[in-house]
Amino acid sequence: MWDSWFGGFTEPSDYANAVMPDVNVRAIIISSIFVIPYLAFLIILPGVREKRLVTLVIFTITALVGAVLAASLYLPGWTGGSAKIVSQLRSHVNERMRARVGVSVGLTTINITLRYEQMVKEDSLSRIDMSQLYYNEKFDISGGITDEFLAVRLRLA
Repeated sequence: MWDSWFGGFTEPSDYANAVMPDVNVRAIIISSIFVIPYLAFLIILPGVREKRLVTLVIFTITALVGAVLAASLYLPGWTGGSAKIVSQLRSHVNERMRARVGVSVGLTTINITLRYEQMVKEDSLSRIDMSQLYYNEKFDISGGITDEFLAVRLRLA
């Protein structure tokens, strides 16, 4: 059963593939930062004696502007697009795949996604299961913005 001291249960590990959640967790966190205090304000609002309507309007506009600013800074989906492509899968092989390439541009990040759709020309020797191909890469472009903020701060100081 055991060939050596550490020989027990040495089969290769079989871990399940990591699956991306179907919801945008970052969007839920950012929206909850503004929704929860706003709901608390609505509960407190009947206790305000004077200028109830003015207080409601000012707090609503302030919360809305803050939520829009936070979402535009931290969510990558400010603008974007996608296209279907036909691409070579590996070099020196006649395999081609149909895929969808998506680009999502935010104020501080660019997100590029490649999702496999189907094989166009299959190779009989190919043993790669491409049905799970999903590539997602996020690039940070906030370096220039940070440098500009630093230059302005040093100029004002």
